[in-house]
Amino acid sequence: AAPYQVRITYLPGDLDIYVNGVLVIDSLAVDLGVIGAIDGQGTAYTGFTSRSGGAYESHDVTKWSLVSGPPASAATPLKITAYSIAPATGALSMTWNSTTGKTYRITASADLAAWTTSLKTGIAAAAGGTTTATTTFVPGAVKFFRIEEE
Repeated sequence: AAPYQVRITYLPGDLDIYVNGVLVIDSLAVDLGVIGAIDGQGTAYTGFTSRSGGAYESHDVTKWSLVSGPPASAATPLKITAYSIAPATGALSMTWNSTTGKTYRITASADLAAWTTSLKTGIAAAAGGTTTATTTFVPGAVKFFRIEEE
């Protein structure tokens, strides 16, 4: 599988984590100074750890960089702002922040690993930065949904 791209931004009191450009942890209230993770000069260690829950698994860091200072400006992360799911009828409506000129798709997964079920593709971003789309799914066959930029 292709490597994951992870970006972590931290300002005292605010931690954000992005996986493949999707904001997965937003504004977590963490102050490294309060928990003793920063020394008197304001520096801290950066490192990696991984777990497999007792099973064997390979965890490879193939490339990384550490940049200090404020985070570089980036595109607004993709974030679902509202949704409606009717499991019995298979009706789905999702609203997310979008970027003019981009297209999106709604995908589904039964296990959070394989996102191969495309429910709707070619969704053009609406003017104003917020897009809403509705679609259907097979009741009982799908448990998880997400928006992807095409």
